Amino acid sequence: VAIAAEASEHAIVAYLGALRAGHAVAMLPPCDNRLWDDFLAAFQPDFTYRPLDGRWRLVREARCARDAEPLHPDLALLLMTSGSSGAAKAVRLSYGNLEANARSIAAYLELSSDDRAALVLPL
Repeated sequence: VAIAAEASEHAIVAYLGALRAGHAVAMLPPCDNRLWDDFLAAFQPDFTYRPLDGRWRLVREARCARDAEPLHPDLALLLMTSGSSGAAKAVRLSYGNLEANARSIAAYLELSSDDRAALVLPL
């Protein structure tokens, strides 16, 4: 599932929902049409979720004639690099990677299950 990485409740809920459902997720810059086109051609996601015509829309993407390679079962997130030294690359992160990162942040900030945190960083 490719999702527009926008600072909105739509993007956050879609990201968490897709991960919870066991889908691999890619967060892409919402305004970079060339990156979206390149990503769709290279990775052929089943769905995209992004603003189209002023509304957030879930779109089932058409697949090319070639069959897509099966995804690794632990693939959780394709994180796009900035592409500062060339074309953007997709870094593969597993569910274990995401959990380790969240646990590390929670430990550093001394968060417990009783705490609530606000997301204040850009997506």
